[in-house]
Amino acid sequence: ADCGFGVQAQIDICNGQVLALVPEQLIVNTNTARRSPYLKDLLGTITLAPIQTICLFLLTEQSMPQSFWRPWLDALPKSFENLLFFNETELLALRNQTHIQKVQLEQQRARDSHHDLVQRLAEYLDDSPDVVLQAVLEQGLSWDAYLWAYSNLMSRGFYMDVDASKMDVWAMMPWVDFFNYTPHGDVISTYMDGTSYGFRSTGTFKEGDQVFLKYGAYSNFELQLWYGFSLPVCVRYPLSPLQGPSGERDDDIRWMVNMWNRVRNVAKDVQDGGMAKYGNAFKYVDDWPQRMERIDDEGWSSDWWIGPHSISRNLATTLRLLTAPSMGLVFANKQPSLASASLEALVLLQAVCHCQLTGFAPPPPVVENAQDCNPRHLAIAMDLAAEEEVLLRKVVATPTKELRQYSVAEDP
Repeated sequence: ADCGFGVQAQIDICNGQVLALVPEQLIVNTNTARRSPYLKDLLGTITLAPIQTICLFLLTEQSMPQSFWRPWLDALPKSFENLLFFNETELLALRNQTHIQKVQLEQQRARDSHHDLVQRLAEYLDDSPDVVLQAVLEQGLSWDAYLWAYSNLMSRGFYMDVDASKMDVWAMMPWVDFFNYTPHGDVISTYMDGTSYGFRSTGTFKEGDQVFLKYGAYSNFELQLWYGFSLPVCVRYPLSPLQGPSGERDDDIRWMVNMWNRVRNVAKDVQDGGMAKYGNAFKYVDDWPQRMERIDDEGWSSDWWIGPHSISRNLATTLRLLTAPSMGLVFANKQPSLASASLEALVLLQAVCHCQLTGFAPPPPVVENAQDCNPRHLAIAMDLAAEEEVLLRKVVATPTKELRQYSVAEDP
């Protein structure tokens, strides 16, 4: 399949070989923006969020025909298929209300960032007129332009700790940002060498191979949200809240309490309908508030996911803790599979998936020639929903004996 630009090995590459070492002067981050002759006075006067700072730098340089960064800027994507560009009607095709709300949250986060930047730049220019920045404000800082810069940063940025306490962790690096994604193992590691940013092979590549980089462990929903693509097979279905662009946590322990309350209510409805399938999973539900506090205190309340043949270690530990006779008997799950999981824990896993399925709206009717919809966007959203639904239904329908074959892992 066409994956656009990529990085190809021109020679055989061995384990531990340095692939690239990017010097400070070729790294785009907030420090780069502060050194810019067009932005240093502005950024010395007002404080912008790191994402705003880098986006403003990109848009300022984009407005300069003779920019030092022009060859790289011209090679950046001009359009995206990430979910930030989807309208309300297109988002409905995702069907999963939790995911729809997450996209809407991130769309609003980006819009608020843009609105705040425009307002603060206009106020600055009222006091300190500047021909270059005035032109950027009037011609290069539209919402569409900002979303272009924002999406390039989200999809091509690397983690670099400039000042993590202020969420200043973003950097872009011309040309090395063309590594395409792999979900399988970390075959490239990154490191700092003084002020330079390095990339080193942790695997081997033959001449002619494409060299991939694992950006992180993501579901197809997350890949489509931030990067604008998905994998042929749904690798994982996320249960815990997904982070914001700079690692923001969008909720606290209340999400976990609310989720398990919903699971319990859905299971009760199933039982009242004549199916006692999930009853045993809730033997110790009266102790759940105390147990959930321990889950949160131990750091087990994040990174919950379900894959086609696996679940995350934190989710496995949580299932055990909520169904064990005593929470004092449960420690972090070290087992490689669910082979030793109790029947109650497996049934609770099925109840979780059943509950998630109740959050899916029915498939929308096929809308042909819809004036406000991009057919490609509709197809992407419907495919995401369909593959997630298949994964969840599989867990619900699988006999518990077969669920014991599911692996327990950090990554799917």
